[in-house]
Amino acid sequence: MSVRRQVIEVSPGTMVNREVFAVGPMECPCCKGRGGSGNPFKPDREAWEECKQCAGTGEVIAFVNIDWRSNKK
Repeated sequence: MSVRRQVIEVSPGTMVNREVFAVGPMECPCCKGRGGSGNPFKPDREAWEECKQCAGTGEVIAFVNIDWRSNKK
């Protein structure tokens, strides 16, 4: 799970039902910002494997979604 701590102040607007915002970019936790890793079981020219989490960029972005709904039970 996430470790980064950031305070988000949430308050409903007058006509907003949905909010989306991005946090980042941050270093990819899977490849540690390298964009991939070597595979010792493949030949040298095929050894580099792109990170599936960041698609080889070395960075990830978190998208935060807030859906406002009534408190009707």
